[in-house]
Amino acid sequence: MYATNYGILFSNDTLTNEIQHQILPHIEGCLVGPILVRLGMSGMFHKYFVEISFRPEEFHKSPEIFKIILDFFVDLGWFTQNKGNY
Repeated sequence: MYATNYGILFSNDTLTNEIQHQILPHIEGCLVGPILVRLGMSGMFHKYFVEISFRPEEFHKSPEIFKIILDFFVDLGWFTQNKGNY
């Protein structure tokens, strides 16, 4: 969804288009904020994100869900992914 701007169809009107682009970071924040809080409170930053390279399957009991979160972070440019490693 992030890669497709959450389905927003940008207007040709300059002012409307500018407002639509201002809304995107707010949507991102609404999604990322709670995820980061949950990951931080569960200790996942220390467990996973200090690793040089890892696979979701190696560290999480629900790797398919964790992969969705990691892929979202890749879309945001916060992580890189190479052959299933983050």
